[in-house]
Amino acid sequence: EKEKTLCHDFRIHNLANKLVIPISPTCKKWTKPLNCYVKINFNAFVSYGKVGFGVIIKDLDGFVIRRSGGFKEKTVLAEWAGLKAFEESLNVANTFNISKIMFEFDCASLVNMVNNRDKDITILGS
Repeated sequence: EKEKTLCHDFRIHNLANKLVIPISPTCKKWTKPLNCYVKINFNAFVSYGKVGFGVIIKDLDGFVIRRSGGFKEKTVLAEWAGLKAFEESLNVANTFNISKIMFEFDCASLVNMVNNRDKDITILGS
């Protein structure tokens, strides 16, 4: 009975009614960097006491110039894992003397920290 009430109240798994949280399709794809720039995409994850990170450097045509990644036996917050991936991407760029770089990352708090230095402009704040 409780499940029926919840299903009716929130329209969970009910394809006849509109969803409570509508699905808005988004197009997620790699976009080209500006002329004379390379794009560095990096990401990180935290799982079972390990941190994994990966870095991919692509040129204007999407050709992979360099890739890197690794694991650490460490338990950290997601932002710290992202910061480690960012550090690794800077090290790889430095190794190849790449000076014109566009970074791409999906962690809003880290992007805001880098773009706005010490100002916290996240919606929730911390």
